[in-house]
Amino acid sequence: MAVGDVVNAIGSATGDFTYTPAAGVEVMVLSVLGSANGQAWLARVAAPAQSGRLYIQQGTIFQPIGLNVKMAINNTIYLQVNSNTYPAAFSGIQIK
Repeated sequence: MAVGDVVNAIGSATGDFTYTPAAGVEVMVLSVLGSANGQAWLARVAAPAQSGRLYIQQGTIFQPIGLNVKMAINNTIYLQVNSNTYPAAFSGIQIK
């Protein structure tokens, strides 16, 4: 892939969905989709569970995550989305 290419992914099941770019690649996340009661966060690679997380959105019981953001991620700071009723997804653009 090259700079300017669209990057997106859809999880195959409910639960935690993780996207980590390859080493040397940076992606600008533009949109995240998760379910009601789900969460989206940026996390550090190899961080212990529940630590090293920056929560960027948390759904409520009635409102699913439908998040429009502009957050850069790379191989060290990556994207995780928890979705408990349907698979999570995200879309972005490769910037490096």
